[in-house]
Amino acid sequence: MAGYVLEAKVEGEASGTVDRVPSRAAALAALAAVGAAGGRVRASRGLVDVFHRFYARLGYPASGAGEVLAVEPEPPSRPVVARVHAPCDVLAVSVMAAVAAVAAPLGSQVAIGVDCPWMVEHDFRYLIEGVAQLGARIWRTDTPQSLLIVEPTAAVRSAYRELVRLAGVVPGYVLAALMAAAAWLPKRVYIVVTGEVRGPARVSLFADVLRSLGVEVEPLPDGRGVAVGSPQRPVDYTVPSGYAEALVVSVMAARGKVRVEGLPRSLGDEHGLLAVHKALGVEDRLTCSGARCGIEPFSVEPRTATVTAHGDPEAVTVGLPAIIAFRPQAAVVAGLASLADEGVKPEHVEELLRLGGGEAVAEEDRVVLLGWRPDEEPAERLECRPGVERQCLASAVGVLARRGRVVTVLARDPDEVIPGLPAALAQIGVSVRVRRHA
Repeated sequence: MAGYVLEAKVEGEASGTVDRVPSRAAALAALAAVGAAGGRVRASRGLVDVFHRFYARLGYPASGAGEVLAVEPEPPSRPVVARVHAPCDVLAVSVMAAVAAVAAPLGSQVAIGVDCPWMVEHDFRYLIEGVAQLGARIWRTDTPQSLLIVEPTAAVRSAYRELVRLAGVVPGYVLAALMAAAAWLPKRVYIVVTGEVRGPARVSLFADVLRSLGVEVEPLPDGRGVAVGSPQRPVDYTVPSGYAEALVVSVMAARGKVRVEGLPRSLGDEHGLLAVHKALGVEDRLTCSGARCGIEPFSVEPRTATVTAHGDPEAVTVGLPAIIAFRPQAAVVAGLASLADEGVKPEHVEELLRLGGGEAVAEEDRVVLLGWRPDEEPAERLECRPGVERQCLASAVGVLARRGRVVTVLARDPDEVIPGLPAALAQIGVSVRVRRHA
């Protein structure tokens, strides 16, 4: 399968300041909502390309130049029949399907397709239930290229309610996607969860970003949902550094002094990822000036710890490179059952730790790192499996910090998987080359 190869090498020390590593989740929220009121979003080139094609297929006037997407809030006058290609992760697929349901003209049919066959097995029932309540027919197929079919029809749209109610254990990425779509609707939408939200970090992050775009987002009094309004002004937004992305890059401190700038004081609950580093014995210094902050590891005393996902794959994204780079004697990556429907499985985490030089055993809900193979370097080449490309690319940074070189093979553009990563590594003295391969 065609894809990308990232080759990275550093001789000796890797040090310096990275000005920005854009948050992927914040970019998805902003790029999904920008068309509601129009405006510009500055994000990573990879995601700008994805959403430029998305809006163009829906018939909206849009331009994507480098790292800037501009969209005019002018819906097409006639229905469209479109096939849209989405990245291979359930948050992006859910966001694009939900927005298509409210942005496409009545009578349209939009197929959301992916290049990853594993996603055909994904259970989209909560997304389907929520999008249907926003005013569209939506169903899943067994064909990756037309994974979800969305039809915003007059018959269903006329039944549109200001209340979306979901019961059960609802994934946070579904609630986040519905919030982005609700910003397109003229009335305030109340999204109520009568059960439990699994992985609420992305919900709070989307809420922060939408507020930055001028969208009124308020938690409901009982804490089981949100009320979402529509934007009151055109968007002009620069995606900030993400805490997950910054912490991945910061493991290069194993080879020098590294600082990542451009972090907001708050990006939902993402700053809670600092606890993953702390548990592993990595102390990060977070300093702020005005609304912007920077982060740098200043003390590393590796220790045995448990990294628990709690429905958030970013805990694994941050934990794996730190474990590989700083090598605690033992570690546990737990809570992986909560990530199964996102493609992050124990056997995948076990494989990444082994490629990082560890002795690991996968169990039902966790992976136990038993130690490190003596006198053996991490693997120089990582071939990333679909579904865990983000965690694999993050692990490759840990290998780079440990070994000084790494070759990573991915199906997707590295700049879309971890936005800004190649440029960030180059800023601290790493020689980076990204190329296509057949």
